[in-house]
Amino acid sequence: MTETSIADAKIQLTRLIHQAERGEAVHITRCGKPVAVLLSEDAYTRLRQGRGQAQPDFWDLITKMRADPAFEPVDWPKDEDVGLCDARAVAAMRAFPKIVGVKAETISEWIAEGRR
Repeated sequence: MTETSIADAKIQLTRLIHQAERGEAVHITRCGKPVAVLLSEDAYTRLRQGRGQAQPDFWDLITKMRADPAFEPVDWPKDEDVGLCDARAVAAMRAFPKIVGVKAETISEWIAEGRR
C-alpha cells in the first residue's frame, strides 16, 4: 500500500497511476488524514459490481456452515443428567442440532453456572 500527500500525488501522478494499474491501491492524504484512494479501473469496476448485491440469507449461511467438514455435532446431555429446572434449557438447546466448536460438557457447565 502506498500513501502519499495530495501535493506529492500531483508531482508523481504518472508513477502512482502505474502502481494502481499493477493492482496496488494508492491512499492519498491531506494533513496526514486519508481523503481518497487511487485504484485501477479493474479494481473500481469490481467494487461497483459488488454494490447492490443482496446480502446472503441467514439460513443459506447456516446451511453452508453445516456443510463444512469441520462442523461437528454436539452430543446434548440427557435430561436425567441435569436438574429438572435445566431440562427446559436443554430441550431448547436441542432444537438447534449443532453448535460449532462447543462440546456437550461445556454446555453442561454453562447450565450448572446458571447461563441461559
